[in-house]
Amino acid sequence: HTERACEGKVAALERRVKDLEDRNDVLEEKLLQNKVNMASKGKDSVLQDGVRQQQIELPHSPKRALVNEMHIAFTAYLDHDVNNIGRDQVLLFNNVLLNDGLGYNNFTGTFTAPTSGVYSFSFYIGERDVHEYRAYLVVNGKHQIDAVVDSMHPGQDLQGGNTANLRLSQGDAVYVTHQGGGTHVEGSNLLKITSFSGFLIYP
Repeated sequence: HTERACEGKVAALERRVKDLEDRNDVLEEKLLQNKVNMASKGKDSVLQDGVRQQQIELPHSPKRALVNEMHIAFTAYLDHDVNNIGRDQVLLFNNVLLNDGLGYNNFTGTFTAPTSGVYSFSFYIGERDVHEYRAYLVVNGKHQIDAVVDSMHPGQDLQGGNTANLRLSQGDAVYVTHQGGGTHVEGSNLLKITSFSGFLIYP
């Protein structure tokens, strides 16, 4: 009787050990799965952080940084009257308000593109009294667009101009020439109505 009781206790203990081992296997499997999930989540987090970092760094990529550093813009105006202007003569906008990139030369009236890209240009011619003036915007000797101003009465101030967006190569020369009409252009430090401006839009 005692022997059977001992065998019963041993069998009960073996069943309990087996049950504990089964539970341990289940727990280890869950633990392993949690580690896998955490590792996967970590990779996703790293990937997302990398994407965010790329998104943050993208505006500072070398090409964009170069473009941002290339600030090109100018404005100049004529601060005195000019008379007896000949045909095809370049108008010298002598007083410079802005010349970022140093593309404009007020001694020659010419803007030389420091870099290739698409530029915007505008030019205005002022007249007073009874005068007419026709001007061309020129690139490397080739006419691009026109402007006309025709004042009709004594004491009348008028302004004619135009705007163009042009693709230029580095070194291209842009300037304004006289193409006909009168030979007088109004200029002043008080009434700055004769001007030439341009800037780089994008490369």
